[in-house]
Amino acid sequence: MGLARASVCFDDMGAEPDGGEEDASQHLARVHFDTVRMTTMCGILDQARWGQLSQGWRSELGAPGRPPATSSLYTDGDWLAIEELRMLPPAKWEPAESVSWRESLEDWYLDSRDVADALTDLEQRFDASQRRSARGVRRARVKLDCTVRTRGTSPGPLSFSTLDTFERAIDTASASHELVRRKRRDWLEAQYRAGLVAGGEVLDHDWVEWFVDRVRSWPSDVAVRVTLEAAADVGFRQRFETLPGYWPH
Repeated sequence: MGLARASVCFDDMGAEPDGGEEDASQHLARVHFDTVRMTTMCGILDQARWGQLSQGWRSELGAPGRPPATSSLYTDGDWLAIEELRMLPPAKWEPAESVSWRESLEDWYLDSRDVADALTDLEQRFDASQRRSARGVRRARVKLDCTVRTRGTSPGPLSFSTLDTFERAIDTASASHELVRRKRRDWLEAQYRAGLVAGGEVLDHDWVEWFVDRVRSWPSDVAVRVTLEAAADVGFRQRFETLPGYWPH
């Protein structure tokens, strides 16, 4: 099943370094490589679901545009990620690779959810890294207070501004990642369930009503409003309940 068969490749995504400057640099390069690889794969899978994927998509892939002074750590990672995607074995969601719409849709669904999970893992590791940094800030602030008191000098008003700023940034990033995770999951589920209906399957629920119910639980009023407006459009159901022409049905 394309990526689903090779999901073991996600096992070490974003793994923490053992220590040392070289390890930290290698870790950063790996995270960048994984991020480019998975975000690019998301775009490819999205094109496949909407019938927009070219049969020659591998040769058409290009690295993201970067400013001329960008470090080779990023530009090399870009090209390594693109080359790995080009070397993927054929998947049943690709044009001319499937013998049935069901195989194509199921392959697409499993691969899409695998990639979404991999991106979530990367985001959660970033959040954990930020929390570790905050722990260092807390310890440094308390240690400084202790040093000042030991010397018998007046520390003056105690400041928590650096720690507060750091933790606000952590909260903002974590909330953003959680919203993105839920949006990715629910949109993919809606596309899969609508695809089953397009192929002639009967579900035990109305997938649009299910989607609307999930959207209402998202932790963002703006995202909820915009998405509910899109779901209320008269062409929403028809667009989703359409399968690509290159998925035989």
